[in-house]
Amino acid sequence: MSAPADFIVPHRALQRYILADEKIIVATHRHWGLLWEPILTTAGAFVLALALNVAVDPNVRDDMGWVWLPFLVLGARLFYKWLEWRARWFVMTDRRLLLLDGFLVHRVAMMPSEKVTDLGYERTPLGQLLGYGTFVFETAGQDQALDRVTWIPRPDARYRLIIASLFHPDAADAEAAAQAHPDMRPQAMPPADSSSGPPPPALMPRIGRRSNPPTQRIELPAGRGGGAPGGTADESDAGEGGEPTGPTWSSTGSGTAPATSGSAASPGRTSDGHHHGEHVPGGATAIPGPSEVLPEPFIEGGKDPKIR
Repeated sequence: MSAPADFIVPHRALQRYILADEKIIVATHRHWGLLWEPILTTAGAFVLALALNVAVDPNVRDDMGWVWLPFLVLGARLFYKWLEWRARWFVMTDRRLLLLDGFLVHRVAMMPSEKVTDLGYERTPLGQLLGYGTFVFETAGQDQALDRVTWIPRPDARYRLIIASLFHPDAADAEAAAQAHPDMRPQAMPPADSSSGPPPPALMPRIGRRSNPPTQRIELPAGRGGGAPGGTADESDAGEGGEPTGPTWSSTGSGTAPATSGSAASPGRTSDGHHHGEHVPGGATAIPGPSEVLPEPFIEGGKDPKIR
């Protein structure tokens, strides 16, 4: 995998530990904030020595050379810290992680990349102000020297590159190219305004309780004798044999009533006065004749009074 030029550091300290076919992905010193304490103490000693030389009498100023001694000691300490800072490297290759440390005594900590299971990222308020962060590597084995790598400069860019190299190798080249040319990195587009889109579909109106349908009036057809369309006949009409058949009954309406008009006998009534017409849904119920057998109602337990 090719790495951008910003992360390829041709340094002699790295040539001692990098293999010939090993490709460097990240190689960086620690952040300069690591030297803030020796820098501040050395600067404070210099200001104090200068203030003492200005405040004393010029005649005794030549005897005040010892006030510069703390400044020289702290300056030497600062120089040694700087040499140590230059010797400290955090290196990531396509195979492993390296942590180089020590100016007089060289120390190398190494961890294979496949042992890393997760990568944490921390930035304190001071780190956000100065531009450094801390990487927390989680491994499947025991605690390693690279569990916490502090004072990493440019932590956002290097975090993306490390994540891409460890867990998304197919996106590592694209991330490296984007960091080499920041103007080519895709920009996040703001979400589209949802108000300009089509309105949401209307909800189905609530269906209320339906009322019962109106009662339908069903009229029987006229009899064979040519009666009126209402299914009624005159009681003076005669049937077969010339005898009157008696009053007829209307099969429409809410009950049975004698009809006073019509010229033919009702088709639902015999000569003996019994009603044996068909049962019409929604109409009047005919009176059963002697030959008709009505079904008995069902009684739980039967007719035996012992069974309840």
